[in-house]
Amino acid sequence: MSPLVFRTVNHATRRKSMGPDPKTQSFEELSDAVVNWDQEYDQLSGGQFEGGLKLAQVNESQILRIRWGQKIRYRGTAPAGAFAFALPFDQQGDANWIGQKAGVDTVLMQAPNKAGDLISSNFYDALVLGVPENDVFRISSALSGKGEISGNLHGASTLSTAGAASLRHQGQSLIDRAISDFSDDRAALKRLSDQFIKLFLWELVKSNGGGLKEHRVSRPARLVGDATDLVLSDVTGNIGLTTLCAHYGVSLRTLHYAFKDVTGLSAATWLRRMRLNRVHRELQGAISNGATIGSVAATYGFHHQGHFTNQYKRLFGCLPSETLHRN
Repeated sequence: MSPLVFRTVNHATRRKSMGPDPKTQSFEELSDAVVNWDQEYDQLSGGQFEGGLKLAQVNESQILRIRWGQKIRYRGTAPAGAFAFALPFDQQGDANWIGQKAGVDTVLMQAPNKAGDLISSNFYDALVLGVPENDVFRISSALSGKGEISGNLHGASTLSTAGAASLRHQGQSLIDRAISDFSDDRAALKRLSDQFIKLFLWELVKSNGGGLKEHRVSRPARLVGDATDLVLSDVTGNIGLTTLCAHYGVSLRTLHYAFKDVTGLSAATWLRRMRLNRVHRELQGAISNGATIGSVAATYGFHHQGHFTNQYKRLFGCLPSETLHRN
């Protein structure tokens, strides 16, 4: 397998480029490779995971291209003191970003210290920026002419087709140049990076008529998030759909439509797959803590070993024992 990360570090004395086609079959490895981000991935569609990452770091900013071939839930925060922006190169259908539908020309915006929650399409390939808060504040305020707007950059904004295409082309060119062209000096690469970030923010400001509004999480998205956290925090694994309905004071129909609208899955399917992901994550550390497959599975409500094994293999493309032994 090719190495995972392309990286160039331009404020240091060293640079390196590794492999022609970086990829991984572990979404945990992909998560760990995105430098200084606090994030977590859950796999939601079946089969062996495959993803890849190309990353360029220019001074304090990060520009990267990240992709995966399954439906994934991403949760987390950007590097400390930085905004994050993501624009798809390609995706199969709409994604959902903090409760809002997001198409292929939609930029996802994540403010510093604010949690992001993305439910991707089955295939997702995106250009991602991590930009220091002070830079975003300075540039966006100058471009908008409306004073401070950086605090509102948390949500989603749809660009024009031409504007999105231009950003994809120039972003990929910058990543390729930062990684492969070792003749560039640091100052030249920094200028190119600054120009691209200004262009990116200008497209955002322009698409919103000079103003950007913070997106408020919808009631269905809050219900899905709260219900998921409650189910995963229950050590008995016995919280069912009727219990959730009683706890939140909603009908089964309301619960069903909330999950379908936000996740694209039924409530039962979503919650089962989230519990399987918790088992998967814990099995990766089970050798060091002495836990068994059966005990971990039972913790998350899987008491029938045969059914659990079949469900696990359908989701992750391998047996629980393979995850345990691989790690």
